[in-house]
Amino acid sequence: MPRAGDFKLPKHVTKDQKELIDAFRKAMKALKEIDDSTLQKYERWRVFANKNRLLINPTANDWWETSKAIRRLYLMAGEQQSKTRLCETTRVFPV
Repeated sequence: MPRAGDFKLPKHVTKDQKELIDAFRKAMKALKEIDDSTLQKYERWRVFANKNRLLINPTANDWWETSKAIRRLYLMAGEQQSKTRLCETTRVFPV
């Protein structure tokens, strides 16, 4: 099983990557600094929301349908526009 120490940063890291790494480190540090009272507060909120059926837990079918919809959107973004759509968007002929 690989450990975090097994992964090395690339020699050249972009500015955006540095910002993401820094944000991730700050988030991990903040998670470690949560005191018990804050954790208990969030746990009370979770229990309350669960009792009142305010939490929505996706089922396996929900994940499947969502992935299909995202894939369709991804594939549609790469398709060329049809000639009629192209004409409508460029307004080659009067409407």
